[in-house]
Amino acid sequence: MLSLLLPWLFESKVVAMTVLGLAMACWIAVLAIAEAALRISRGTKTTFSYWGMVAAHLGWQ
Repeated sequence: MLSLLLPWLFESKVVAMTVLGLAMACWIAVLAIAEAALRISRGTKTTFSYWGMVAAHLGWQ
């Protein structure tokens, strides 16, 4: 939903590929967070490489 509204907040003209790209980015971020939350709730061991992958998917450097 955010990916559909965000382009209109910053630009008056919206390109369909912008909406598609933001939708895909939001999808990846949500899944990365959901998977991390699932691992934490299960008590599964999470390695530094896994946290690095989550950080990379969220765009942190």
